[in-house]
Amino acid sequence: MSARDRAFAQRPLKLNLGSGPHGPQSWVNLDRSPTMLLSRVPRAARALRRIGLINDHHLVAWEPHIVRQDLTARLPVEDGAVDAIYSSHFLEHIYISEADQILRECHRVLRPGGVLRLALPDGEAWARELVEAGNDPSGEAGRRYHARLGAHPDDRPTGKRALTFKIGGHIHRWQPTRGLVRAMLVEAGFSADAVTDHGYHEGALPDLAEIETREESFFIEARR
Repeated sequence: MSARDRAFAQRPLKLNLGSGPHGPQSWVNLDRSPTMLLSRVPRAARALRRIGLINDHHLVAWEPHIVRQDLTARLPVEDGAVDAIYSSHFLEHIYISEADQILRECHRVLRPGGVLRLALPDGEAWARELVEAGNDPSGEAGRRYHARLGAHPDDRPTGKRALTFKIGGHIHRWQPTRGLVRAMLVEAGFSADAVTDHGYHEGALPDLAEIETREESFFIEARR
């Protein structure tokens, strides 16, 4: 049995979607970042760094138990086989239609009583700060709002920077809000009364303290 198959055979089965380079070994941590491949082919990564196609921040060490998985495709898991799903600051980096599909997959694979928890950037808080800045004569609040949304770089990427920009994968393709995400969860099949808001390290997801690390988020859970 391959390491990938062993990971998905774990029971209880807990999935961490868009884990990044680190994740608890008691979870199946899934990601498909290009920097994962760079980490696992270090000679190629060093060559790309020498010619300027990538930067130092692309040379991230990925833990060996992170599983490479295209999360926009069907998960290789049977219906109702998953006990818990966690995802932190991932969905906003893909197209919203792909996020919709992932949430439908989460509903499919969760067992009855299983919990999905999402940690997402709090664009509503950023918008409130922008509005409270009033006419913002210095423009600082507007620039801060732009930077937080992460929708576009300050300068047009050209030449080598264009490839570097694509490899980085840090752009937000949409901005989550509580209302929008709740609606997406209901459309994915979750009952409206099973979708709840929570605080940092507060909620029904098992082993929450070992997997949740980003307090600067809003948190929503959906119980199957």
